[in-house]
Amino acid sequence: MILNMAGLVERSVVNGPGIRAVLWVQGCPIHCKGCFNKKMWPYETAKNVGVEELACRIAGISGIEGVTFSGGEPFSQAEALAELGGILKSRGLSIVTFTGYTFEEIAQSSDIGWKRLLDVTDVLIAGPYVNDDVSNHTRLSHKKTVFLTDRYRIVGQYSKGYHEVELIIDAGGIITITGYPDDRLIKDL
Repeated sequence: MILNMAGLVERSVVNGPGIRAVLWVQGCPIHCKGCFNKKMWPYETAKNVGVEELACRIAGISGIEGVTFSGGEPFSQAEALAELGGILKSRGLSIVTFTGYTFEEIAQSSDIGWKRLLDVTDVLIAGPYVNDDVSNHTRLSHKKTVFLTDRYRIVGQYSKGYHEVELIIDAGGIITITGYPDDRLIKDL
């Protein structure tokens, strides 16, 4: 099974509980007004990677608690992410999935892939991304945190309504911004 991957960060502290790998997928049909990952909207090939190969890579990262699926839209590649999530959960990692769909839309869907992805997800952060023009911050107030397993019960950073921002600079000088940066920070960089 192949996954169209837009990006992977091996260690993040702002994309869910604990230290996590973060996987962004390419392609999104929702196009939320407040989205800052618009380059991940098109359904074009970013980097095709085998699910088992990616599972080995992520499982080999020492010291992470789990992986967060984001995008693009994870439910657009639900089958492949469900397969990946199942492998990673069998190795003791947790799964957090961000989506622009509401929990109700996902729960009412008859799509088998969606149900499989939901089944491997520990925490679902569901709903559209909305940019709050008053504060110039992307707020999570329109998102709903759904605890699908008993692994987590309280995820403090989501209850605040705002996320922190993380800048990752690789050995080649490439800067990756993750979390919820405001427009001003992105322009300044």
